[in-house]
Amino acid sequence: AVDAMKVANKTAKTEFAVKVLPVINEIKSAGVSTLRGICECLNRRGISTRNGKNWYPATVRNVLKLQTV
Repeated sequence: AVDAMKVANKTAKTEFAVKVLPVINEIKSAGVSTLRGICECLNRRGISTRNGKNWYPATVRNVLKLQTV
């Protein structure tokens, strides 16, 4: 059961990343390159994290890490 929960959590993270990465890439293409800058743009746009919270540089980094998997 614990393994199933880990898989479900990882799947949810990946599905969320797929939805938010195009927005992050759009922000980057507008010239915002820092993690802090990206998280500020996401927060200003009213886009919350998977858990419904505000973005932080570490949160952006974690989503970007999923992109390379």
